[in-house]
Amino acid sequence: MEVIIVFILFVLAPLAVFRGIKMLRDSSPARERPERASSGASSAMRKSELEALIQDAVIDATAPLAARIDELEREFLLGDGRLDASTLSEAFDDDLAPEASGRNELRARDRA
Repeated sequence: MEVIIVFILFVLAPLAVFRGIKMLRDSSPARERPERASSGASSAMRKSELEALIQDAVIDATAPLAARIDELEREFLLGDGRLDASTLSEAFDDDLAPEASGRNELRARDRA
């Protein structure tokens, strides 16, 4: 029985520790980087490239909104300084228009 305990303590335990260390070293990111560089197929992206990609996506996403704002500003400036309710209901979703009018009624009651 003592032989088995000595074998486990002095052979198997150190062997397990050294194999674990070797496995961690082999799978470390530092080892993978030279392999990627030598293959030439790097999927890394620079910060400036990422920023440019994000900026392009934001511009594309906000372009329709900017065009609608310009259209509403033109209508406001060419008109008498007021926008009619139909224009506003188109600008904001139709389901929001009754809610906005309900708020105005509440404000009018509060003032009175």
